[in-house]
Order: sequence, then C-alpha cells, then structure tokens
Amino acid sequence: MPDSTTQRPAYQLLVTTGIAFDAVAHLATTCHDLSVDTVTREAFLTALDDTGLTSGDVRARILLAAAANQPARAVGTLASMLGMSARWVDVAGTGALIRTDQLVRSAGKVPDSHRPEDRDPVVVVAAADAPADVLARVAATDIPVVRLDADDPVGTISPADAVRIRYSRDVVLFVGPAVEPAVAAAATIGGLRRRGRLWRLPWLAAADVITDAVDVLVGHHSQVAAATAAGTDPTPLPADLGLGVISLEHIRLDGAQQRRSRRGYTVAVVDPADLPARLARAAAVDADPDVVLDRLGARRNPDAGVWHCPRPERHRNGDAKPSTKVADGKVRCFGTRCDAEPVGVIRLIADTLDITGDEAVDLLTGHSRNGAKLVAARRAASPHLRD
Repeated sequence: MPDSTTQRPAYQLLVTTGIAFDAVAHLATTCHDLSVDTVTREAFLTALDDTGLTSGDVRARILLAAAANQPARAVGTLASMLGMSARWVDVAGTGALIRTDQLVRSAGKVPDSHRPEDRDPVVVVAAADAPADVLARVAATDIPVVRLDADDPVGTISPADAVRIRYSRDVVLFVGPAVEPAVAAAATIGGLRRRGRLWRLPWLAAADVITDAVDVLVGHHSQVAAATAAGTDPTPLPADLGLGVISLEHIRLDGAQQRRSRRGYTVAVVDPADLPARLARAAAVDADPDVVLDRLGARRNPDAGVWHCPRPERHRNGDAKPSTKVADGKVRCFGTRCDAEPVGVIRLIADTLDITGDEAVDLLTGHSRNGAKLVAARRAASPHLRD
C-alpha cells in the first residue's frame, strides 16, 4: 500500500473492491466502493453506476485498492475504471504499488518477430501464479500458452510470444490467487493488443472453466470462418459466455459509455461569430474521397471498386472483406460500428484520427503542424492498414 504517513493524500480519488473504507480512506480525498458480489459484466456496471461518478470526477489521480485474495474482482474493476477514466489507474494490493500505465507503455514497445499470415484463434496468457497443472491441461489441447514472469512480466516476453498475444483473435487471461500478478498480466496484455482507440482486453477465466472457455472461443472462430466463406453473417459472441468467463473489453466499453453519459464539466461554447468563417473554410475543402482513403492507409479492392475500412480495429476480422464504398463524393463503411450514414472527408478524417473537424480541415489544406505524424501514427497503430 502507498505510504499512509503523508500529510496530504497522494490521490484525489480512491476506488476500492473488497476492502473496508476505514483501512484506506486516508489515501485519497474522495472514496468510492466498487465491490461486486459476483464476477459478471452486469455486476461491474451496476457497481460503477451506483457510485454516481461523472467524467469530471475521474479527471484526477486515481488509486484502485483491491483485496489481496480477489484477483478477478480487481481486474474487472480495473477494466471498468479504464473505461470510465479513459486511462490506466494505479493499483494497490498487499504488495508494491502497481503503475499499470508504465506496464502498458512498456508492453506496447515490445517488438514483433514477424506478422503472421494466419492468426491464432485463441491464446491463453497466464499470470505468474496461475496453477501449473491447469496450464498443462490447456497446453495438451494444442492451444498456445504464454506464462508471464513474476518480477518482469513485460521484459521477459519473447518476440514470438508478443506476436501470439498481439495478433491472436482472442486472448484468455488465466489468473492465480493473488491480485498483483493478475493486474500486471491484464496491463501487459492491454499494452500489447491496443489498436487505436480499442484496447482489445482479454477474456477472464478461472481455473475450473478455463478449458471450457477455450473450447467455446475456438468453436466460435471456426463458425466465423465458415460463415465468412459462405458469405453469411456469423453469430456474434456474447460478452458473458455463461461459464464464469467475462469479457474485460466489454466491461471497459461499459465504463466508457458511462463516462459519455455523465458529463461532469461544462463544454466550451463556440462563439457564433466564428461559425460562418468555420463553415466557409470547411465548405471550401475540395478533396477526392479516394485520395483521402489512400492517404489514411486504406486498401482498395480493384476488382470490386470498394475499400477496406481505414478503421479496421472496429471490425472483428480487421475488415478482411472490404466494406467501405464511395458514392457522390461521400464515404460510408457498412460495418456495424462505423458510419450510420455516408460522411464527407472531413468527418471521415476526424473520426479515423480522433481529431476535431477544424484539425481535419487543417490536415486537408496543409496547415496542420502534426498532420503527417497523425497519419503515420494511425498506420503504425493498426497492422491491418497498408504500409
């Protein structure tokens, strides 16, 4: 735990799971309990909703204090707070303070040995204290298993294991009895698998259901491959598999939705006098959508005349089957998480690069100071985009 002798709390916001407030209240100015009775997506969402936290409340230094013997609850709460605050928070169990943001940054820098043509459907990543006998049973099914090191979970990952974790279609996190190795493993996986604004957090499974969870996920990806080959829509995978296995990525997305729905600060209002100039400036932009898509790194299917989406992380298969069309000077990706209607090039650039409309206009007109860096970073963040 952090030092309790300091006069001024080191954190502005403390969230706890499985710990009484009295033991840790001195660590922060404000405290909220996010303890859950069951490890389910609904339970984590309800716990977060009950706190009444707003997006303004989480613009502070945050500490998550977790009970030492509840790793699954700690990791689920960490994912929920990642969504709510849009950043990784510090975690304290019984051992040393875990700076998850540092683990994430380090993991993101681990190099690949190669980019696989055929991705593994499922990889199991085990925390340092995960039971060895259970891992042996998983490995016997020919499912790749990567065990993380207790002292240096990131530094000891080989380039080959980094490729498995980073490019696997799904990852299952298998935790042991302690909080610290579980949290370190979740942050390491998050850093390796991040693609743009998607973290692609793993599934979380306990020892008694790990093999069943792997079987379900492998079966799902086989069904997706068969449906893709047949030209039909695959059956989506639920966020809870009904086996005591939960999707940490869905829990994160729930937290993000909570943040968007609870705005706790005042948005600056644009001076109406500026609007005519801004609109005229945007209207003056005459950019070819095909040129913009090419600049964003998207690939075109020359036979069908359609494009692969420049936001492949929003597609479960990386938009392997092109879904973006250009018509009447506008662009629309027909993926379920992209464009609800045809959009102009300004909206396309703003959405793809996560910038404002004004910044998109600057990029198009050559007045952006960091436009080239934004496009390069976008391409680097997603291996699906054309080099």
